[in-house]
Amino acid sequence: NAVSHSHRRSNKQWKPNIRSVKAVINGQSQRIKVCSKCLRAGKIVRA
Repeated sequence: NAVSHSHRRSNKQWKPNIRSVKAVINGQSQRIKVCSKCLRAGKIVRA
């Protein structure tokens, strides 16, 4: 749990680190939104 300056407790909310990249999909280059974890794992081919 995250505790603020006023000591209010709230649950930490994790959001994906999304990047807009050009990737090759079905032989064509398209601009898509991909999380940086997927980019580092090599799950998509960049154009």
